[in-house]
Amino acid sequence: MHTDSSGLRRRTAPLPAPILAAARYEGSVRSAAAIRTRRAGRGAGPAGLAWRHGDGCEGPFAVDFRRMIGIERVRVAATGSRGRLGQWLARGASSAMSPSEAVAKSWPDRRQWWQKPMVTKLLIIDPQNDFCDIESAALPVPGASADLARLAGLVARSGDALTEIILTLDSHPPVAIERVTFWRQADGRPVAPFTEITCAAVRAGSYLPRDSGVLAEVVAYLQRLESLGRYRLMVWPVHCVQGTLGHDIYAPLARVIGDWEARTQRSAAKVLKGMHPLTEHYSAIRAEVPREDDPLTGTNDALIDRLRPGLTDRLLVAGEASSHCVRATVLDLFAAFTVSERSRTALLTDCMSPVPGFEPDAAAFLETASAAGATLATSATVLDPDTQAQ
Repeated sequence: MHTDSSGLRRRTAPLPAPILAAARYEGSVRSAAAIRTRRAGRGAGPAGLAWRHGDGCEGPFAVDFRRMIGIERVRVAATGSRGRLGQWLARGASSAMSPSEAVAKSWPDRRQWWQKPMVTKLLIIDPQNDFCDIESAALPVPGASADLARLAGLVARSGDALTEIILTLDSHPPVAIERVTFWRQADGRPVAPFTEITCAAVRAGSYLPRDSGVLAEVVAYLQRLESLGRYRLMVWPVHCVQGTLGHDIYAPLARVIGDWEARTQRSAAKVLKGMHPLTEHYSAIRAEVPREDDPLTGTNDALIDRLRPGLTDRLLVAGEASSHCVRATVLDLFAAFTVSERSRTALLTDCMSPVPGFEPDAAAFLETASAAGATLATSATVLDPDTQAQ
């Protein structure tokens, strides 16, 4: 019997032994009422479960396990027989079994259940023509075309393994602070691509914006950018201008993504970045210096939550370039992810390449991501069952 907060005494069923053992392992059993199984209504406290005998799981179920299977925090939720717990029970029991019997019968398979991903999300960063090593590219990254061809092969053979595809797209105006079209030298000559411009050089007059009206704002921007310590301003060739061929997704990859959309009846999400002319936007999560007057340059919390891998999910990351936009996006994601979420993220190292001259930055990024818990994988093996279970 159990006396609830209203003072009523209710008959209760015992908690299934495996769940009780896990809760004891956690050491978070605050009271018998907190983890009690009830035949009707909602459980109270940190864990509750509503059952109806002969009909599987009904109502909400939530249990926190900490450090139980090498995972920082696990939260399992199910509602009705269509929930994940209901599916788990169904594997080991018929509807005629009691809930305790069903859980006990299914429990030996628990490691296989949580290790086998139910959702695999694929994040593709800036897979655009202007970054490919093709004739028309404005900012070719050696190896990018082969990277994206391998990625296209992965998507084509994925079957039902990929449940969500999210693409980011560099989307710039023709004139912006990181473009050659924005700057001039003191004598009026153009600034060459791949020139690094510092706040000190602008104050000295060595480099100036062509529009003198934004000089003060540019100096303040460079001051803020350099204080953050992640990048200095690099002047790039004009690339990925919206409405141009260079902005488009690399055609072989675009075709297989279209096939995936038709086969799954889902749309690949597309996230645009880099549209404000007075801030750089390497990361898909936020601009290098967010602007108060443009919410699109601030932290994209909705994208972080969409990419966040759940208990049985995985996030795969690919794209261009590993030295810049991939690096910035992943580091921003990892700053928001938990340890366990980072451990369920895989970087496809054969589907990304660095900008020439920035190879050490790319190598340092991969080392940092691996140390943070990410898996370094390849497109050839990442969907293999043995790889998924690791």
